[in-house]
Order: sequence, then C-alpha cells, then structure tokens
Amino acid sequence: AVVSTQSTGVLQLFANKFTDLQDLTINPPPNLQHLGVGYNQLSDLSSYMSPYHWPNLLSLDLSHNKIGHVMSTLQTLSELLSLRNLSLIANPITLAPGYRGCTLDMIPQLQILDDVSISDDDRLHFTNISRESVNWDEAIFTIVIPELENLRLPAENEPIDDSSFHYPAQKKYSYSVRFNFVSDTDDTISQCDPTSPEPHTMQEQESRGCTPKSRGCSSKSVRVADFPPAAGLKPSITATPPSPASKEIIEATEAELSREEPELMGILYETESIDHPWEENPKFTKPVIVKCSKLTLLEEFLQGEIQFSLVEKVVESFTAIAPPDPATPTPTPTGKKKDPTGGKDDKKKKKDGKAPKPMTDKDGNILKWVDGAPVYNEIGHIRVDLKTILAVGSAGGKIECTMTEKPPPATPMPEEGRTSVASGKGGKASKKGGKKKVVTPVPIPPPAPLKMEYQIDMVKWNNIQDCRTWNQVPEVPDTANGTVNTGL
Repeated sequence: AVVSTQSTGVLQLFANKFTDLQDLTINPPPNLQHLGVGYNQLSDLSSYMSPYHWPNLLSLDLSHNKIGHVMSTLQTLSELLSLRNLSLIANPITLAPGYRGCTLDMIPQLQILDDVSISDDDRLHFTNISRESVNWDEAIFTIVIPELENLRLPAENEPIDDSSFHYPAQKKYSYSVRFNFVSDTDDTISQCDPTSPEPHTMQEQESRGCTPKSRGCSSKSVRVADFPPAAGLKPSITATPPSPASKEIIEATEAELSREEPELMGILYETESIDHPWEENPKFTKPVIVKCSKLTLLEEFLQGEIQFSLVEKVVESFTAIAPPDPATPTPTPTGKKKDPTGGKDDKKKKKDGKAPKPMTDKDGNILKWVDGAPVYNEIGHIRVDLKTILAVGSAGGKIECTMTEKPPPATPMPEEGRTSVASGKGGKASKKGGKKKVVTPVPIPPPAPLKMEYQIDMVKWNNIQDCRTWNQVPEVPDTANGTVNTGL
C-alpha cells in the first residue's frame, strides 16, 4: 500500500515486500516529515537512512520488519537529528534485553519510542548504557518448571539401606525436564540422523551421540523441528488421478511444499535433577538460563511451539564383594585377656556412636553397593505455544501432560468359581435355597492426571545496573526477579 500526502509531508509504504529503500533514496520526497515502511522485509538501514536523504524527518515507522542488529541500526538512526518518534515494534531487535535502554541513550532527541512516551527518569536510568561492553544482539530467557503435579509413585521405590543387602537389586529414581531451544550454533546436525524421527527414550538418544549437559548447559545441536511426531514428511497430494479443474491448485500446492524453509537449529537443555526422596508434587526451583544472539532466527522460533519432556532416570544398584582395603591392617590372633570391667567399656563405646558393622554375605565377605548404567524413560510431555512471548514477553501456565509411558494395569477380575455359600458345609451349597455370592472386585481408580507447570520469561533490563549484573555472573543474578519484565 502506498499513501502519499505532499502537503503534510507524509509517505506510507506499508506491506510492499521491500527489502531495501534504494529506489526511494534516488529522489527522496522533499520536506518529508513522516515515513511509514512497516510490514516489509527490511533488515539493513545503513545505506538508506542518512540525514542527506531525510533532513526533516520527524517520525519513522519501521514496525514488523526483519531488523536484527542493535548497534548498527541505532548508530544509523542516531544521525537523524530531527527524529522524535520511532517505532520498531515486532522487529527481532526488540528481543534484546537492552534494546530500549540503548535506544534512549544513543538517540537522546527521541520523545516517543514504540508508541510509549519517554520521560526524563527513563533516560536517566539508562545514561551511558551504550558504552557497556556487552553483546547487544543477545536475547536472554529464564525458563523454570515450578511444579509437577500428581507424579506417580514408582513401582520399586525402596530406599537403599545397608541392612537390606539381601535384596538382589535396588533402584534409585531421579527426575528432570528436557526441552529444545534455538541456539547460536552454525553446525549441522551432529551425530543424530536428520532423516529419522527422534528416539522414543532418552537412552537411545544418548547412544546416538545426543547426550545433553545438565543445568541449562548446551549440548550437541539437534533439530527443534523434530519433535515427535517427526516433522518433514510431505503429504501425498495425488493419491487419486486429479481432475482437470484441480490441476492448477495441485501445482500451486506442490510449489508451496517444495519451497525451502530455513531450518531452525536447537540445543537440548535440561533442568536440575530432583534426586531426593520421592514426592508427589516436586518442584524445580532453579531456572535454566537460555541465551541466543541470532535474533532473526529466534523470532522465527518463537512463532512455533516448544516441548517440555519429563524424564525419569533409573539407576539400578547391585551388591558386590568389596575389594580389600590396603589401609586396614589384617588382625593377628592374640591371646584373650580378661576384661576387669566385664565388657562394660565396649558396650559404652558402641552406645556412644561406634561405626556400624559393614554388611557381609554368608561367607563373611564385605559387600558394597555398585550402580549400574542409568536408564532414561520419558514419562510424559507438554507442548507450549510461544507466540505469547512475542506479544507480552512471557508465557506460563499448567498443562496436563500427554503420557508416553505404559498405562496402569486394569482392574483385576475375580477368579471363576470363587463363590461363597449361604448355608451348608465344606463350601457346597445346600439343596434348599443355597445362593452363590460372586466376589465383587475392588475397582482401581484411575490415577490423577500428571500436570506440568511452566514459566518462560524474556529478560528486560530496566536500568544500567541490570545490564552490569547480568553480564558479571554466568548464573541467575540475585536481582533476577527485578529484571524480568513481562512487557516489551
């Protein structure tokens, strides 16, 4: 759409699929005061936004474009000394935590930014923030799973106890939540086959070279688009012979499907594991910090979905004969001496906290617990729409999980012939009115649905101190609660 009003100096060029403004700068409109080029595909302004072309420009609308570099964009716009009103809404640049503060500091003559008036206090909070040595194109997210609701009790949840060594094996359970998020890596798919769907179990993933690192650290890259069910399968269009009337529609559809789309790359993240004694509603209190400096790619990722998978780690422990300790001397037989106290001192030592007796087998060999290889099982997962983050800067809620483990056993039915007799002896009904009573099975109620609570926040710096705090420590700053802003 093109709207031009020469008398008021207004030029609107919305939704024209512009990738640059070169033609417009050949003969720029004289005395132009407002330029609207929103809903286009502009990514670089360095060659088209100079005071030579736009000396009287007061208002500039660049909303809904592909501008993704903070410093280069603001340095170009800072040369427009007459600029008072600027809109960069819905550009990848707005995902950076220091976007607003850096804009206020570098373009001090601005009065309105993204339809929000600028006060003197706003400008004061970000004084000299543009001089900070930080990656201005890096977006930061905090992701936390506040609670899991109705986590089912494992079938074998016995605590390991030295006194129960006679059991052949015992199992230890721990739980974590895994998810994929867009990353900065340019590498191709590492050791995972890009043509096959994702493994059903985490153990298969690790055997294929996709072992993640815990506590928010990134691992080898895997495709975010490969969430089960596997993506990338094109539907069959010509299953039946097409009619002549539908030929053009089929050709257009085939062209749309054959169009190459940018492949989103992701990193597998994992929350801190919960390995303390089982509880029905565990909480993952430590957030995972996710950073991405490819803002254009990040914006595309946030227009889709993310999957959070609850993973159960099972470690089976066995008892084995412990090797002899070289530091422990071998006792030598000596003659027993009579204890004048009658053994009272030995009893007192045991009572005062003497080391417990080690567990031994029937032959007297000292035993120890040995952990086997861990096995990972996905219990359930949820899928979350990320578009809310682009709108308000955060997303959260509690969703019922889609279960991937086996359902609980059905209600057992009574054995045939199991009856009780109203009268008679020996379990035989009498001929006079004997009635059989069928044992009614006790129904097993279905388990409460497993629910997962999640919270995703995009970090925004409210002052220069937030900028310094987040760039001094690798983990979550103590003031993190004050720096997470729910609005763009």
